[in-house]
Amino acid sequence: MWGGEDITKFGKAFDVNNFLKHKTKWIGRMIGLSKSSYIKDVKAFAKKNHVKIPHGSYIYAYFWYKPIKCLRKTFKNSLLARRIYYKFNLDYKLDGYRGPKYEMYKDKLKR
Repeated sequence: MWGGEDITKFGKAFDVNNFLKHKTKWIGRMIGLSKSSYIKDVKAFAKKNHVKIPHGSYIYAYFWYKPIKCLRKTFKNSLLARRIYYKFNLDYKLDGYRGPKYEMYKDKLKR
């Protein structure tokens, strides 16, 4: 399923080739950063349909993305932590883009 013809139908919604190239990492990110309970449903559906989630995805999820999520939550109100986060472009390095919170951070610095 992960590499079959069905996934090519999503080409207009997201970069399918990038997903297929880095699917272990993307699935780990989905598991590790999810804020909702739908991940349990996704994993149950995958198991029911005999779709194997790579073991590496769990490694990414629990040893990379969950700690990142925890650190973000812990330091989101700390101006010093945000200075470090944005100074080293960690938002771009971790997520691939600068989110709207960067603009809020820049506005806070101006005050």
